[in-house]
Amino acid sequence: MLSLFSSFVLYGIDVYVPSPNVGFNLVYIGYFLFATNLLIYYFACTEQPGIITSRNYDDINNKYKNLNVFYAQGGNCRTCKYKK
Repeated sequence: MLSLFSSFVLYGIDVYVPSPNVGFNLVYIGYFLFATNLLIYYFACTEQPGIITSRNYDDINNKYKNLNVFYAQGGNCRTCKYKK
């Protein structure tokens, strides 16, 4: 994605912008949105997913109620032996 956007900026922006349909201010909006997407992707990749321990189990269990979509009620996790 980065290479496609970079190649458009290097080679295609002079050809297609400005035009009757696209003003040059949209280029700045495109840069901003692209940078924002990269930043969000970076934060999503570097954030720790969290670990359920005996200390935080009750808080997480109360915060995220079971909707019987992924797990049936009454089951236990094979790894940590907590209620699913």
